[in-house]
Amino acid sequence: MKPRYNKEGMIIDIRKVGRSRNAYFSVSGVCREKGIKQSFGIEYMPWSKWLGCEVDKQILKKMTKNEIVAHCLWEMTFMGFTQNKIRRELNVLKRRVRDIKEGKVKTIPFEEVMQKLEDKIKGK
Repeated sequence: MKPRYNKEGMIIDIRKVGRSRNAYFSVSGVCREKGIKQSFGIEYMPWSKWLGCEVDKQILKKMTKNEIVAHCLWEMTFMGFTQNKIRRELNVLKRRVRDIKEGKVKTIPFEEVMQKLEDKIKGK
């Protein structure tokens, strides 16, 4: 597979989140625009685009190449083990968003959900 040109200048960042048994590694794409660092979820990104990204230099100093590859592979395959499966999952997500925007799906406001949860907890 050939790498796709990385026109956004996205860099792969890997960070440990949490401590002890609840700790996990977060893999994201980071872009800088006008001095502002913006982080993006990249689990739906095509693999050829992944290949066009560099790994943050600080990560290269902290982790072995095998660790970096393992974390990237985990993120790359989080939504599926083939690009077709990932594309299908992304299409399902896009369809759900479209259905919500078009009013085809009944949604519940956050505040209402939280109130129901609070009432349920108090009821125990």
